[in-house]
Amino acid sequence: MIKKQILITDDHSIVRKGVVGFLKENFPFYETEEAESAAETIEKVRNRQYDLLILDLNLPDANAEKFIKLVKREAGDTPLIVFSMFPANVMEKPMDKLGVSKYINKAEDLRKLKRAVEDVISGKVKTSPSDESPPQPQSPFASLSPKELSVMIALFDGKSNKEIADQQSLSPSTIATYKQRVLEKTQTKSFTDLLKVAIQFNVYSFASNS
Repeated sequence: MIKKQILITDDHSIVRKGVVGFLKENFPFYETEEAESAAETIEKVRNRQYDLLILDLNLPDANAEKFIKLVKREAGDTPLIVFSMFPANVMEKPMDKLGVSKYINKAEDLRKLKRAVEDVISGKVKTSPSDESPPQPQSPFASLSPKELSVMIALFDGKSNKEIADQQSLSPSTIATYKQRVLEKTQTKSFTDLLKVAIQFNVYSFASNS
């Protein structure tokens, strides 16, 4: 019997090994492979068909939105779970827009990752009401588009408008426009105010340390 294949991408070895061990324990009928960068992930999905991808979002060698789009382009309809440190109430809507099957916060109990894998295996795209976490306060970041979120994360990483523009193949003025939209949607008047709100909603600390 040919086992199904899961690819796990994370730039932290200890996280990858932990996820691999967890999957082997709970899903012994799957084989796992690992990737530590966006480039390695793209190379692997380009040359091999996987049944499930579990990806970290914030990798050092790729913009988050661009990475997901590249993976989707190469992997086709392969289900994709994003397992990252950004709060779920910030990330779920942007990830859904990018075609991600499930978004799981790394800080949550691993049983939630198990349920997500089970849902993907069974073809579900939403958890049942009994499996859902208690409602969380509406985040001011929840309305951001994937592109706006991507620019904000890059700003939190200390990148300049020009650096972000070069990374995303856009002009600095376009990046400035996205930055302004982020401020407007989060109802903040400056980048300093944005940082304060991000810290309040556990976004900045995750963005700078994941």
